[in-house]
Amino acid sequence: MKKSVNTIMQNGEGKYLLQMRDGVEGICNPLKWNFFGGGVVGGEKPVAAAARETQEELGIEVKQNDFELLGELRPRDDRLVYVVRYKPKLEWSDFTVKEGAGAGFFAQNELLRIDITDVTRRLAEKFLRN
Repeated sequence: MKKSVNTIMQNGEGKYLLQMRDGVEGICNPLKWNFFGGGVVGGEKPVAAAARETQEELGIEVKQNDFELLGELRPRDDRLVYVVRYKPKLEWSDFTVKEGAGAGFFAQNELLRIDITDVTRRLAEKFLRN
């Protein structure tokens, strides 16, 4: 089973940080928005995977206790997505986007109107609160 982690991150205004996926050939969901995250490696715990991916993708130093496991999604029988929340608030000056085609902060109602991945839509409907 393929396991991955999606991390919910917000700024001081309560807007959610999303990543624009790369547009390179062969990538799934090219140029769609999703939460930052990635694959869970071996027996890695979801918060450890979230911390590693956050450091890799945003270049910020984090600790595992900065993250909280909220739950999981099973978009397909062969896929498990852990949903993790990054507890500190982030602002543009806190990070540098190192993976993907870009990033943006979106209010919840904006997030559901842009071109997001199916997993991101399911995650938003299940885990995000107005």
